[in-house]
Amino acid sequence: MLVKNLKTGDKLSRPKNGFVTHYGIFVRFPNGQCFIAENNVYSGVQFVSMEQFANGHQSIKVEFFRGNELQRQQIIPSIKRKLGTQYDLFSYNCEHFANEIQQGVPKSPQANFAKGALILTALYYATRPNC
Repeated sequence: MLVKNLKTGDKLSRPKNGFVTHYGIFVRFPNGQCFIAENNVYSGVQFVSMEQFANGHQSIKVEFFRGNELQRQQIIPSIKRKLGTQYDLFSYNCEHFANEIQQGVPKSPQANFAKGALILTALYYATRPNC
């Protein structure tokens, strides 16, 4: 992936621990410095380098920002307002954050799937006969 082809607001993703995907938002500051904004389980919303975000993964997927230039200009201020916001697996994880910044809606299909799986597992164990 060539960083020179990326623009502020592009959503990046990479595998995380084999089961889920980690998301971040590419940011190119006016001075040319490039960072990834992410919501990290330990640090909350923060800026990291591309190397830190990639965490050794060679394959980074890109979902290009589809908004207009005025909307793109609002990306950095929106991220700055979120800096330090704490990570929550079910209500505000990296996917919630990236979707909120890029699309205006904090959503996480991964978290919804995990919630459903937990509920089904709990129902299974709650309704199975005792042996």
